[in-house]
Amino acid sequence: MKHQKDVEQFRPEIEKIAKMLREAKYAICLTGAGISTDSGIPDFRSPKTGLWNQKDAQVLTEPKSFDKAMEFFWKIGYKIGKILLKAKPNKGHMIIAKWENERGIVKAVITQNVDRLHQKAGSKNVVELHGNAFEATCPFCRGTYSMKELMSIYKASGRKPPTCMICSSPVKPNVVLFGDPMPRGAMDSAMDEIRQCDVAILLGSSSVVYPANYLPVLVHEKGGKVIIVNEMKTDLDQIAEVVVNGSISHVLEKIDQLLSSP
Repeated sequence: MKHQKDVEQFRPEIEKIAKMLREAKYAICLTGAGISTDSGIPDFRSPKTGLWNQKDAQVLTEPKSFDKAMEFFWKIGYKIGKILLKAKPNKGHMIIAKWENERGIVKAVITQNVDRLHQKAGSKNVVELHGNAFEATCPFCRGTYSMKELMSIYKASGRKPPTCMICSSPVKPNVVLFGDPMPRGAMDSAMDEIRQCDVAILLGSSSVVYPANYLPVLVHEKGGKVIIVNEMKTDLDQIAEVVVNGSISHVLEKIDQLLSSP
């Protein structure tokens, strides 16, 4: 109940967002880790709980971290993998899917997340900038594996980094780490959406990871409107028409209630 009460203080901003979405010709959502925290998935940059703020995990923020710290990657990856396999879409994911499929307000979701919760919620036009954690491809022979298969191999081997069963090359999920190239076509698809967009709502992103953090800037530069809903302040707040620092799920719920009213 606390979050719901807290959201009431943002009533004027929420009413403005609902009006902007009603009037939008081509609205898109840009989402980061913050939208999935209500599904039990930890984010990366919250002051106390963010993964990148844990001392041991700092190695994963370095370029080519998989090659440098393969064992540590899998130690962390195995824990997160178990969470991802159980995670279910939260209210925020469901509302975004509803806005696409039932209301026709949201035309696309561009996400930095690798958890596939937007797709599980029913969103259809989803651009995954950083890949997804549920598939893996051998870099040498191109053999493919599911997350469940890799986790089983990891556990059965005494928790050694999984290798390809065909060519023995190290295998990692199809996720983008620091220094990795973007998935083929992902940025092209994102730019296609940005070109058409007149309203972008940025949800749960710290807005510090390039090139994802540049997409709202492009919307702003071409005369589109940017909305930011995030628990914490971001470096992009200055370009936004509206900023709400509150619970994403509860803010989206309030916006949806207004959109549902005559």
